[in-house]
Amino acid sequence: MIKMVMDWQDRGLAKLSPEDTGKVLAEVNPHFAPLPMGEKTTSVSRRDLPFYDNLALYAFTDFSTMPPVTKYALYRPGLVIAIDWTNDTIYEANESAPLKLDPANMADYARFFFSFVRGEQGRIRLIESLDDVPFMETPKPAEIKALATFIHPLRPEPYGGSGAFRLHAVFLFQSDLFSATIEIDPDGTIGMADEKLLIEGMPAQADILLR
Repeated sequence: MIKMVMDWQDRGLAKLSPEDTGKVLAEVNPHFAPLPMGEKTTSVSRRDLPFYDNLALYAFTDFSTMPPVTKYALYRPGLVIAIDWTNDTIYEANESAPLKLDPANMADYARFFFSFVRGEQGRIRLIESLDDVPFMETPKPAEIKALATFIHPLRPEPYGGSGAFRLHAVFLFQSDLFSATIEIDPDGTIGMADEKLLIEGMPAQADILLR
């Protein structure tokens, strides 16, 4: 039994009206070439991002296929950045928006970054609660108890007003759970330090919902 997990990028989206859908899709769709979305079969939703003033996240779901295909872009009129699952896309947006990081929004920026950056060896999935774990089979009570001792929401360290923002986090990579400190430079560049393996070979898979 596979437990389906709603990824961060699919939460908090608001569906656009048919009129606004047509306008946004007309400007964004060329950036999805060579596989653009169907003009009459695509639903468009958006959410604001607190670290960008005038650049929002848009989700484009084409229902002409089964299962439906969803693509993402950062968009404002005159600027389109199609998500390609690399950090280059995010860093381009940080320069163009521009990025405005502060202690109140740094956790959301980390969630955004790890939702849209996938490495060659797979996704590093941020785990903030048991609901974030894409189990491949029903976990045993002892496994749930062990997990509960490790998993926690992003935990920010005190910020001194300069230098990198730091958050303690728990991740799932392939089937291994580990902790690390996320370091975010003011320009949005992200690194990790103090990595520690917590549980090896969990009955879960980080790439289960890889698009």
